[in-house]
This record gives sequence, C-alpha cells and structure tokens, in this order.
Amino acid sequence: MRPKIVNVSHEVPEEFIQEGQEKKLQKIEKYNEVTVSEGNSSAQDDFDFAQDTIRETILKSNEVLQELGQAAILNENGKLYESYSQLMKNIVDSSTTLYDLHAKKKKLQDQIQEVPAGHTQINNLIVGSTKDLLELIENKKNES
Repeated sequence: MRPKIVNVSHEVPEEFIQEGQEKKLQKIEKYNEVTVSEGNSSAQDDFDFAQDTIRETILKSNEVLQELGQAAILNENGKLYESYSQLMKNIVDSSTTLYDLHAKKKKLQDQIQEVPAGHTQINNLIVGSTKDLLELIENKKNES
C-alpha cells in the first residue's frame, strides 16, 4: 500500500498574522497600564496600593506562566523550562509577600487599638546633674 501524498502550503495567511499582532499589542497595552496616585498618602492608601500592585503582578505572571509553559513544551527548550520554573518561584514569593503585608497591617492595627483614645504620654527631659534633680524633687516636696 502506498501512502498518499498531501500538498501542504507552509504560508500563514496574512489575516492570522495581523490577528496575532493585534492580540500581542492588546496584551502589551494591558500590561503597561499604570495607575498614578496623587495627593496625600496615608498608611491605608499605601497598603491598598501595594496590595493591588502585588495582586495584579501575580495575575499577569500567571497569564505569562501559561504561555511560557506552552512554549517550553512545544519547543522542548531548556532555557524556557528554566524561565518557567523561575517565574513559578517568583509567583510564590509574591503571594508570600502579599500574605506578609496583611500580617503587618494586622499587627499595626492591633498596636493602634492598644493605645486608648485620648491617652497622652508626656516625656520630660531634664538637663542637669542628679544633684539638680534631687533639689527639684525636694523643692516640690517642701511646696506640698
């Protein structure tokens, strides 16, 4: 039995090339969106910004990870596998950083709640010798 010979064209249609380029440009535009924060910044604003940035980075990295994994499998390229594993490690590290950020925020809030509202701490500093301090104390006792 003789195999059939199939004539295959190796040319890629122009519309597929243009569609691929448009998808790449859309991804690049999406990844390059930057949010500029203006005005006074508080700890809560900084926390929200850091949290959003880390989350967005993790989501974008997951998308890239999928594409990189496919490319590594298709090309059987050791460098791509190495990049794939490094990106996986970075995603895990970013997730850990996000968790640590929450822990730090909770610790800060707990410290703030420990100090009762309206509580004022007064720190006095006396410049002088211990002899001067003793004289001040004695004078206060004598006045009372």
